Amino acid sequence: MDVNTSLYKKKIFIFGYFGWHNAGDDAIGVATIRELSKRKPLAEFFITVNDDYFLHKNKFNNNVHGVKFDILSILRAIKKSDIFIITGGTHFQDQDEFIFRRLKIFLFFQFLIVYAYTLKKPPILLGHGIGPIRKWWSKYFLRSILKHSRVITVRDKDSYDLVKMLGFENKCLLGFDIASLLIEAIHKTE
Repeated sequence: MDVNTSLYKKKIFIFGYFGWHNAGDDAIGVATIRELSKRKPLAEFFITVNDDYFLHKNKFNNNVHGVKFDILSILRAIKKSDIFIITGGTHFQDQDEFIFRRLKIFLFFQFLIVYAYTLKKPPILLGHGIGPIRKWWSKYFLRSILKHSRVITVRDKDSYDLVKMLGFENKCLLGFDIASLLIEAIHKTE
C-alpha cells in the first residue's frame, strides 16, 4: 500500500443517537457520514446505531459499520478508533423538567469524553447546539466536557457565546446545522 494512501485509511467512530426513529438525529447522522465519506473516501466509519434500519435505509457503502448502543461496545469503538466524533442535537442543556435525566446525560458524556481523553483520543464535538445552561452542576460538567474535547463546532451564535463565556472560544468554531447538508431531502418535499 502507498504511504500516502495509508494516511487516509482511518477508523472514525461517530457517536450520535442514530436509529432511534428520530428524523432530526438521523438526518444529522446521514449528513455527517456522507460528508466525511467524501473527504475521507478510504476511511472506515463506525457509528452508534440503536436500530439497524438506519444502516439499511440509507444504503451506506461497505465502509460504514454499526456499533451497538451499549456502553461496552461504545468504549471498544473509542479505543479502536483513530478519530472520535460526537455529533447530534442539543445534548448539553438543562432546560427540561427531568433534572435527573439531564444529570445522567451529562455524567454519561463526561465519562465517555474523559475515557477518550485518557486514551489520547479527545473527541471532536461536531455541530452541536449547546445550552441554555442555568444550573451550577451543568456548567461544571460542560466546562469539563469542553476542556477534554479536541475541537468544538456549534451550529448557532447562542451556543458559540456560551462556549466563549465558559472560556473555550480558542477551540470553538461557529458553523451550521449539519442536517442542512441533506439538500435532496428538501427537494423531495417540494
